[in-house]
Amino acid sequence: MKTFRIHIITLWIAAIGSISSYAMGNEAEKASQLFSEGVTAFDAEHYTEAADRFRDANRIRHNWKVLYNIGQAEAAAKRYGLALEAFESYIAEGGDKIPENRLDEVHHEVRRLRDMTGTIDIKAPDGAIIKVDDVERGVAPLPGSLLVAAGTTHVLRVVQDGQEIYTTTIKLNGGQTRELSVTNESETTSDEGANSKANNLNNTNTVEQNTDFHRSGDGLKLTGWILLGTGVAVLAAGAVTGGVALSRKSSFDSECGSNATVVCSATAQQNLDQSKTAGNISTAMFISGGVLTATAIVLLIAAKKKEFTQTARPILGRGVAGIQLTHQF
Repeated sequence: MKTFRIHIITLWIAAIGSISSYAMGNEAEKASQLFSEGVTAFDAEHYTEAADRFRDANRIRHNWKVLYNIGQAEAAAKRYGLALEAFESYIAEGGDKIPENRLDEVHHEVRRLRDMTGTIDIKAPDGAIIKVDDVERGVAPLPGSLLVAAGTTHVLRVVQDGQEIYTTTIKLNGGQTRELSVTNESETTSDEGANSKANNLNNTNTVEQNTDFHRSGDGLKLTGWILLGTGVAVLAAGAVTGGVALSRKSSFDSECGSNATVVCSATAQQNLDQSKTAGNISTAMFISGGVLTATAIVLLIAAKKKEFTQTARPILGRGVAGIQLTHQF
């Protein structure tokens, strides 16, 4: 009886081992097939498809060497954030196993990609899925920041329990970091509440996203005072230059007067020329100083009211100098 039980147990263990080996063999075969499809897609310059195939293969059977292929494909697809993440993981996991020439190549690529990516630090409810451009980037809480290609508009979505609780577009410069905080107030059940959940961003981050387009009252005050100081200085310089012009004209009149028969000396003629030049400069300074002072007053008044969008364009022309200020309250 004991012998029979031992045989049964032995057969059961052997069957389990066979099933496990078969499953592992299928996984290896599937991963190899996906990798081959990735190589084919890369050769056909279908870089996004290639990156997806390499990722699928590595998800089934992880191999740190495949991270290099993922990085290459993502960089070629201009998804520089994903490429940088892949290359950095390749270095971290491969370590001393990476050939020296390959390691130098990847280090060079990493330095290049860092100038071409921005960083998103996002906090979201635990278990929420973070997606960027429809690519799943992780589950909250994330272990680190998300890297994205700079200079490109990205769509960021946060999904929890199958529902999208937040979405936004984001565009970063190279090396720029944007912090986002998303919450999910599950007790809100009204339609209005549901809409608010999809845009639940704290005030600090909202202000940060708008700083590229709106000047705060403090910024307007600072700009206004700078322009006012500059305008007063230019007016003062115009007054001094005007005084020089009058002085030179007075010297000319005292020697030559208005009598056309009098022959003026070279010095007197020089005084007249200098008087005309100084007069023109003085006039230009008065105009420029007046425009700057008026602009400063407008900014200082606006700063006390509310934020507005503004653009400033210098105007320079013959007999005209100033700043065109366009604003929308």
